[in-house]
Formats: sequence, C-alpha cells, structure tokens
Amino acid sequence: MPSSVTFDGRRRIVVLEFTGPLDIERVVEGGVEATRIALLHGCGVLVDTRRIEKPLPLKELIAVAQGLGRIGVEPGQKIAVLASPFDTENAAFSLFANEAGFAVRTCSDEAEALAWLRKAALEPAGPAARAPARSGETR
Repeated sequence: MPSSVTFDGRRRIVVLEFTGPLDIERVVEGGVEATRIALLHGCGVLVDTRRIEKPLPLKELIAVAQGLGRIGVEPGQKIAVLASPFDTENAAFSLFANEAGFAVRTCSDEAEALAWLRKAALEPAGPAARAPARSGETR
C-alpha cells in the first residue's frame, strides 16, 4: 500500500500515511484527499512519513509547501508532519509552508504531533488569529 488516507474519529484527525518511495503525484493526490476529508470534519491532518523509502527532493518539497493552497489547504488548517528525528527535508517543508502562511509543524514523536493538533484545534484559525491583539482587546 503506497499511501493511505483515513479519518480517525476517536482522535478527530485525518491521517495521511506514506510508505515506499515518494513522488510528487502521490504527495499531491494524498494531500488533496486528506485536505478534503479534514475540511469536512473540521479537523487537522497528521502526515506520517516515517515509512517512506525515498523522500522527495528538497526542491519538490518546497514547491509543495508553497503551493498548499492550490491543493485545497486553507491557511488556518493545521498539519502535523510525523517524521524521523533526522529528516531535515520535512523540517524544511514546515519552514517553507509556515512562511507561505500555513500552519505546519514537523514532529518526530507522535504524541507531540497529536498534542499540537489538539492544542491548535482550540485556537482561532486564520489571519485574524495571528494578528496581535489591539490595546484593550482580549483573546
């Protein structure tokens, strides 16, 4: 099974798991499906890359990160990437995705990723949430 997309109702997340060698088409197809399901359920996405054999080249990961909006990801939607501790490509993916205005975090520990998704689900989403509070305003 090269990749799978499932909704975990108990944890209220969509899990996108990649195995084997990756290519840009699989990443985009899985991303589109995971995003669609996450938007239906109003939840975040956990992308598990720990079982891939050959990652995407950094140049392609950066293109995916900067083009998340083209596959349906909304700026406030949360994505946690579960990767091996030495996976510098996915760390770069998160950096470029965040610079492009998306909420992405790379974690090497599943509990950390799930905790971030749960915490992020409780926070307001979108540009207004990232703007500093005005004087006298509370959040």
